[in-house]
Amino acid sequence: MAYVIVKKKRFLNRLIKVLTYLDNEWGHNVAVVFLERTDQKIEMIRTYPYIGIPSGIRDTRSLLVTKHNRLFCRI
Repeated sequence: MAYVIVKKKRFLNRLIKVLTYLDNEWGHNVAVVFLERTDQKIEMIRTYPYIGIPSGIRDTRSLLVTKHNRLFCRI
């Protein structure tokens, strides 16, 4: 059973900031690859909601997107 993913406004704002930074500093291709990886991780969470490691916050898990970026999700 696939879950419904709810993206909070805070997540979307931070994603835009990261993508803007990557585009300006590292180039458009790097930003596109980051966005694709993020989308892949979100799809993984949709299919397997308990993937990733538990964080210290109740009902929250984290999943590594890149070496410097981690995605947190609450089930």
